[in-house]
Amino acid sequence: MSIPFQLPVKPHIHKYLTFFFQEPYKLNRKDLFGKWLYYALRDQRDEGKYNDRLNPYTSKMTILVGRNYTFNNRMTGISAQATIDINNWIDELIKNQFRNHMISRMDIETYQESIQNFRKKYGFTDADLKFDCLKQDWYRFRNEKGIVKV
Repeated sequence: MSIPFQLPVKPHIHKYLTFFFQEPYKLNRKDLFGKWLYYALRDQRDEGKYNDRLNPYTSKMTILVGRNYTFNNRMTGISAQATIDINNWIDELIKNQFRNHMISRMDIETYQESIQNFRKKYGFTDADLKFDCLKQDWYRFRNEKGIVKV
């Protein structure tokens, strides 16, 4: 039997996670997300100063925590700082995946088409990740790495 747990996440992170993982996500240590989450749930340093920073985390990802994890490892919740860290980590994954997507599609479609296709793949809207923010990130990354479209 598993105990449901609500992980606060930003809306675009929720869409990204549900693209790869079925919700509710059953906690395990077989994939990268599960390993990271396992250790975050064990960390119970609740630093109240971070609680007010959770306002943008309006979505909830349901995580099923098995009783063996709960009782054996004293998992009872997640701190505000661990919630922020998980969201930041997944944001970095999204950013890296976006950049790899752009590099792989350079010869096939325009930058604008490539950005729109990436957003469409995960169901991102302007409320989640704005087109202009992704475009700006791509131009900065491209210039920093010296990537030129042939």
